[in-house]
Amino acid sequence: MLAVEQHHALMRLAQALDHVIAVTREPELDFVVAVLRERVADPHPVARDEPRATRWLKRIGAEEGKFICVLPRLRYTPYYQVKNLPRDESDYALNAINAKHAAQDQAPLRDLITLYVRETGHKVLLCPEMTCEIAVAREHLLDPLPVDVKPHVIWRDTFWLADEAASVYARATAIVSAECHSPIIALSQGTPAFYVRNPADTVKAQMFADIGMGDWIFESGHTTGQQPWEKLKLLHEDRTAGPPACRSP
Repeated sequence: MLAVEQHHALMRLAQALDHVIAVTREPELDFVVAVLRERVADPHPVARDEPRATRWLKRIGAEEGKFICVLPRLRYTPYYQVKNLPRDESDYALNAINAKHAAQDQAPLRDLITLYVRETGHKVLLCPEMTCEIAVAREHLLDPLPVDVKPHVIWRDTFWLADEAASVYARATAIVSAECHSPIIALSQGTPAFYVRNPADTVKAQMFADIGMGDWIFESGHTTGQQPWEKLKLLHEDRTAGPPACRSP
């Protein structure tokens, strides 16, 4: 059922993106659209970087189907950092908002990581969608984790391109993201995706409801790690049970 639901969602998303692209051209969408359209047309898309992803996963000891990817996000992206520009007055104001809410906004992700590791013993990969989120992942996800959980969590300390990300996501049990573009890449690879939306996100979040994935959106201000864990636990159980023919009666 999940595969059918995702395929229908991808077809609806491909149609919706035709309208979105006509209105706005975000740099992140170019690759996403290409991968998405390949996925709808061909169940084995080629827009990946398999060698690079394989090397990284081998180096960190992550086995296919035995890890999740988690991506943080601040309420307001510090574009002055991304573009290496001097800060202006508005940047200081947005930084203050981020600093005030960052720990609270990432709390559902930290709680989910803890539940997942303690229940499964599997790895969690902390990944960035934007360069500025590398530091956010360490400060607000990795560092505050309990000592028994940290050894299972891998912090990616370098940025990557979307084709490598797609190859990694294709091997994951799921991705859990506070960014809204990475879940689309994951879905395009046939990997379930959770979107944990923070209160400052724009109407882009509506696209998940529009394509029938509304049940996979969690509002960070009204969510603990337990709610997404209930869905993730079912995905984990399905994977560990194996194909239906291999399951015990």
